[in-house]
Amino acid sequence: ASMTYGQLDQLSSRLAIDLLQFTHGRQVIVPILFAPKPTMIIAMLSVIKAGAAYCPLDMGAPPSRLEYMMNAVNASVLLTDDD
Repeated sequence: ASMTYGQLDQLSSRLAIDLLQFTHGRQVIVPILFAPKPTMIIAMLSVIKAGAAYCPLDMGAPPSRLEYMMNAVNASVLLTDDD
């Protein structure tokens, strides 16, 4: 699926606003778990717009590794999609 830069900006801004409910504007690390597709870019930009940093997680990693990474960054939220 393709999108314009304007659409990318709009979607990432909308998600950033929602994300602020969890980060409260603090400088936190937000794990993201996405397949390499446009939704991953939207997630990355939204985290940056919310004033946080993102930590990409490997979709092929075992659950124990994902749990370890979530704990290591003290995650209060995980961004992912339906895939």
